[in-house]
Amino acid sequence: MEYKSVSVYLLSGGKLIIIPKGKSEKWGGTLEIEIYHVLEEDCPDNVLEENLLEALEECLNKPNEDLSKSPIEKLLNKRYLQIIKGAKYVALDWSIRKGYSVLPTSNQGKNGFILKKDETLLLGESLQGGDLAKAVRKALELSS
Repeated sequence: MEYKSVSVYLLSGGKLIIIPKGKSEKWGGTLEIEIYHVLEEDCPDNVLEENLLEALEECLNKPNEDLSKSPIEKLLNKRYLQIIKGAKYVALDWSIRKGYSVLPTSNQGKNGFILKKDETLLLGESLQGGDLAKAVRKALELSS
């Protein structure tokens, strides 16, 4: 696989939810997969990093092509707008050409999350222990 992507949500209650994405044959692009990593916001960096790396490996799984509810809606049994109210979102990407990047976003309410591409954190092709967790935490700080 030449590209992997993971969604990281920080909910207003302090829960971190990590959801890998898989390639959609039906819709093109990537969709979140119904695999979840649920952590506390203040979990140790090594726990966060371990879950992020696991989620990247899970990107090889196929997403559910039924778009009636998103995976996070299914997990929390709430409508998307209720879930994202006061939430932050970060995109963690890996590509064979650029390596790891972490993108903060701006929460636009009913319009979803808009990437803050000019604030992208580029980590390169190889990671040192803790780099990924620190970058995701920094991107969450930069997100609004």
